[in-house]
Amino acid sequence: DGRVFLARLDANGDEMWSGVYSAGIGYSVCQVADPDGGFIVSGDTSPYDWDSKDLLVMRIDTEGNELWHKIFGGKSADIGHAAVSLSDNNFLVAGLTQSFSDTNDVFLVKLDGDGTPIWQKVKGMAPQGNQELAQAARETDDGGIVVAGGSQAQVMLAKFDPNGGTVELGELDFTLTVTETTGLITISNARSVAESAKSAIELPLQVGRFTLGVFIDALNSVPINDLCDGGGSYGWIPDPTSSPVTAGNEYLLTFTACKSGPSQDQVTYNGTCLLAVAAVTNDLTGDTYDVLLEIDPIDITFADDVGTGSIEGGVEFYRDAVSGDFQESATVSGNSLTSHDGGDTTIETYIEIDAQRTENPASFSTGTPSQYAILDPDFLTGALTVTIQEPIAGTDPDAPDSGKILVMAQDGSNMTMTLSNGNVSLAVDTDNDGTADGTLNAAWDDIE
Repeated sequence: DGRVFLARLDANGDEMWSGVYSAGIGYSVCQVADPDGGFIVSGDTSPYDWDSKDLLVMRIDTEGNELWHKIFGGKSADIGHAAVSLSDNNFLVAGLTQSFSDTNDVFLVKLDGDGTPIWQKVKGMAPQGNQELAQAARETDDGGIVVAGGSQAQVMLAKFDPNGGTVELGELDFTLTVTETTGLITISNARSVAESAKSAIELPLQVGRFTLGVFIDALNSVPINDLCDGGGSYGWIPDPTSSPVTAGNEYLLTFTACKSGPSQDQVTYNGTCLLAVAAVTNDLTGDTYDVLLEIDPIDITFADDVGTGSIEGGVEFYRDAVSGDFQESATVSGNSLTSHDGGDTTIETYIEIDAQRTENPASFSTGTPSQYAILDPDFLTGALTVTIQEPIAGTDPDAPDSGKILVMAQDGSNMTMTLSNGNVSLAVDTDNDGTADGTLNAAWDDIE
């Protein structure tokens, strides 16, 4: 039935004792350094079923009697490859886990003499197909832990401090502390949550800017092939140049296989949206004006080399332009905005986000503290509330200098997104105890 077998031999190779213990398989054994002596064995609970494996730790006394055994892990495979007796009379087991992200990660468990976990850490590179595991471990003179294993088919050597912390493993580095309870937001879905949060903040503004830009192009008689440079067309009904643009006017925008951009990044647009002018002052073809638009309904599909997507619903968009500098805001309320992209669907039921852009010097700022969005992504149960804590700001929207966003699920699990110099740190508090249980790093431009 697959059980751990352990035998102790003397210096001549003669058996002192042997025993059959808990179900599973043992991979490592170490002698206990504390006065009680004995041995620590690490392995897993199932030699036959990969998905049901859990990390197994056993303590055996000097006579071969099992004092205790403990099991650690989660929904998938977890294995203990190396056992270490530490100088503080505790123990460490190092191995791999598949339970806390999408692939193999280093799994470290520190236990006391009774087998009670002191901490459990998961360490690796962003859960997007990377593979890391630990196969050997040793304590260092300063009380830290050095782990050897593999990462992406290459040798991995990483040093951890006594609390399981370590230097980053590159820009995709993440660390997770295993908690007793797991909420809706976890390290496994942190990147997807971040993508939804970023889209919730940016998409309504992008829809407003794009639609107004196409409208102003029509007023300026910009050729259709300036946007549809790869073929296809778009048009307005009625023609915006046929009469003055005033409050109350409505214009239907229709895209027909409009191919835009260079071939490697080309996007094809199809569909319609209705633009209603709620308020306007001055000429929209000038550099000083203000305008309030209700863009509803929107029914636009787009396709690129990655796949297809669509946007449906409505947006209210405001712009105050002064000599080329913009104060803007986007609102979604009552007429939700639904986006389909890459097989995922997100419904925004509320948003009100302000934005500023200047041309000289070039700068931007998106959101003000306490502004928020409510969205419902299909990969998560319930809604997410995305709150601006610090404006997303800088000189390049693809690489903001600073910003801070809090994403909260309905069960209290949450994630803080901190932007710095074009990068974003995702800190996940899955058990809502006020302490981050996992961190994941990425470039802001890659969160899309």
